[in-house]
Amino acid sequence: MDDPLSPAGPADRGSVRTPSSDSGKSVRGRSPAADGGDDESLESFLHSTGFLRGDFSDVTVVAFDHNYHLHRLVLARSPFFASMFSDRWAPDGAGPLAVDFAADANITRTSLEIALADMYGQRDPAAVAQHALAVVATASFLGLASLGRAAQAAAVAAVSADTVADMVQFAAACDYGAASSALLEAARALLLADGWQLTATAWAEFPVEFAAEIVAADGFYVPDEWARCLFVVELVDMYLGVEADVAPLRDVLARDIHYMHLSFERIQQLDEMRTADGAPVVDPAVLQRAVWDALVLRHRTLTSTAGDPHLGLLTPDPPGGRYPVPNVDETMVAVPPAPARRSYAKYPPFRFSHEFTDVDRLNGSDRLYSRTIWYAGSYWNVYVQRVRPRKNMPQLGLYLHRAKPPRAPDVRPPDDDDPDSDPDKTMLVTARAVSGGDSRRPEPSVGEWVDPRLATATYFYITMPSARKQSGGTRDCSFASSPDMFSVSQSWGWKSTLICDAFEDGPPGAGKTLKLSIVLGNV
Repeated sequence: MDDPLSPAGPADRGSVRTPSSDSGKSVRGRSPAADGGDDESLESFLHSTGFLRGDFSDVTVVAFDHNYHLHRLVLARSPFFASMFSDRWAPDGAGPLAVDFAADANITRTSLEIALADMYGQRDPAAVAQHALAVVATASFLGLASLGRAAQAAAVAAVSADTVADMVQFAAACDYGAASSALLEAARALLLADGWQLTATAWAEFPVEFAAEIVAADGFYVPDEWARCLFVVELVDMYLGVEADVAPLRDVLARDIHYMHLSFERIQQLDEMRTADGAPVVDPAVLQRAVWDALVLRHRTLTSTAGDPHLGLLTPDPPGGRYPVPNVDETMVAVPPAPARRSYAKYPPFRFSHEFTDVDRLNGSDRLYSRTIWYAGSYWNVYVQRVRPRKNMPQLGLYLHRAKPPRAPDVRPPDDDDPDSDPDKTMLVTARAVSGGDSRRPEPSVGEWVDPRLATATYFYITMPSARKQSGGTRDCSFASSPDMFSVSQSWGWKSTLICDAFEDGPPGAGKTLKLSIVLGNV
């Protein structure tokens, strides 16, 4: 595979200085004393005299139709070469050692010379970065752990929308241990944050299983469940066009889309939809179950005791419900997060995403609100707010807010600063059109109804996918809340410096942006 980090391909020599191709073993050029004696560092001396000129060579390595006049003591830094120099393989006085790298097409002559120079004490960070994938492969082959880590870091730093497909192909095709895992995690982090904004055809180079894992994740940035569903259907049709096995994506449509939170109109539309091969998008039985679950949740809520915020939807074991509910409040910064004590919910949670703009320009007590969504008889949004710095470090507050029903009898007169007075008025970002340009809030499958209880017991997760992307997939920034009591107009959330780490550059002339993926569920 061509190294995507090297525009000219693996044959490009770039700025890499190459050793002499002279096949002789005699001392060439000036004597070491003429080059400055002990004023020259050992690393510089080894590189210039031993590697570039091949002086005092005691072994010739043949690779890529090229003779390298090298030194056993230096090459023994590599476990691969150390093994070759054992008596059984290459006793003293043996002829040239031919090394065949054909078993790994990712290794190039340039990457080999970068590795050889590194063993002689000269590491060129620019060359390592330019040929990072090939150097990862070469370092793995030769057993050069330090060089491998440097190339891995350079490759992870280079993951972008333009390179992510090549990175995934590279990591999936060959197992380079930690490097492959790190590249896949970096690619996963980028796609969780930005994948929905790529076209379906841009996903064609990803393995279907990998794509299915991304689009099913709660942390996948996508405006709502309907947009997620349509995107998965797009991917199915695209992969069918390249004759790939779409079974993993069909499993997502069967198990991982939360249809009970879609409007009845949407469910009818799905019932009539077909993928490119003529198959139903989803089994009608799955849709019927979703409508039934929505009706049961509505009935359970409307007939519950007014003063009881709990609906009895939790179970301690997955067999009774497969949707995890945190038992403690926590801030998660590790990937993967440390295991926490959890219960499980019978019904799937509601999921939506939002992108705030100009978050770095918040002043005083200013707030930025997301659009307002309806879930299980209540109206919800999230907001961010500037709060007092902590130890001279900026902090933001991030909160889930249970808003007043927009048509409730006691709604106050419209107030420009009150998000409850007009839930759609404070929507700062318009999601990509996925429903024929209809910007109305879709009604749920059984119509919007109001939870009459004084408070709800609601758990929630808020994930900032950009923070994970910016760290190359090594660091998360997510908040998990065990079920809290939400009365109308009440908010729960966090104050944290970590939120500011998730800012991204906005369009030219605009401020920073912040992407959030939110999961919430009543219990």
